Amino acid sequence: MRTAPLCSGIACPPGRLVQPLYKPAICRKYRCPEAWAKARPGTFPVSINHPAASRLQRQGWLSETRSEMARDPVGSRRALFKHAREFRAGARCARPALGIAGPPVRPSFQGWQKANASMYETEYRGGYTVQFLGQEAEPLVVIDDFSKRPDALVAEASRRTFTPPPPGYPGIRSNAPSEYLMDQAEMLREILTRVFGYTRDAKLIECSFSLVTTAPDKLYSAQRIPHHDSTDPNLIALLHYLSGPEKGGTSHYRHTSTGYETVRQDRLDTYRQALDAEERQDGALPSGYFNGKSPRFQRIAQTEARFNRVVMYRGALLHSGDIPPDFSFSPDVAAGRLTVNSFFLQG
Repeated sequence: MRTAPLCSGIACPPGRLVQPLYKPAICRKYRCPEAWAKARPGTFPVSINHPAASRLQRQGWLSETRSEMARDPVGSRRALFKHAREFRAGARCARPALGIAGPPVRPSFQGWQKANASMYETEYRGGYTVQFLGQEAEPLVVIDDFSKRPDALVAEASRRTFTPPPPGYPGIRSNAPSEYLMDQAEMLREILTRVFGYTRDAKLIECSFSLVTTAPDKLYSAQRIPHHDSTDPNLIALLHYLSGPEKGGTSHYRHTSTGYETVRQDRLDTYRQALDAEERQDGALPSGYFNGKSPRFQRIAQTEARFNRVVMYRGALLHSGDIPPDFSFSPDVAAGRLTVNSFFLQG
């Protein structure tokens, strides 16, 4: 029976045909991940013509459901997840594109969020979990057993030369082989579109091995508080743990006085002014890595590190590594807190 090739080179299940995908000429030319990666390094193709998306768009489902959710937040849950299951079933033959049509993965208003707080962590097909954080309901994606060859990544890191990065990261870094991400290209494409709303190609702008090596008393003031990676809401961080829970995970925070959980460009000046005012009034925080025990920031989520676990979130979210008190700050790959830090930006 006929099958239709995808951008990734994976065929649809028998009996399912799909409409032409986004940039069909590119799809015909690059039929496998290796060909795509060689021709367009650091990008992932995006589909915008999935039949489920087209069908839901014609029905006007998205606008109707948002209106219904606003009128009856609790009663509309069943309809929302019924359509969500239908939409995910269609994703087996091609990756859908949120932002064009289909059920929203993240509610767009606070009323529905508060009424459905218990539903905020949901298992999706494909092996990843989405949790919506705090008052702004920003998504946090957790993927366990991400890499097919995690031990090979650790071995590769041990052969690399680490150097101090530009100011900001409290440790040392080295380039990592970004090709390993292609093993999970289909899942990453789905997450970037369905969860983070990408509608164009995703550009991989960094992929680095990282080790935390800076002693607590050597941190400058900005490293003692939660930080954000960018003010661009389209910058998505991918943090891949290659050490165990004893090395510490990651927490996300809300700035108490402003209420900010994300720092975007329109908030940046206000956020900086609030930090300066707090430091003038109360002084700088004590030396050491932030552990959530300060009235200036409230922890809204804590993710435990696990070997071969990946977490993905917007770089604008305030976050900090959970560095334990007995941490060794070793530059040795085998003994230190080894992670792969990658960043995507919509092209």
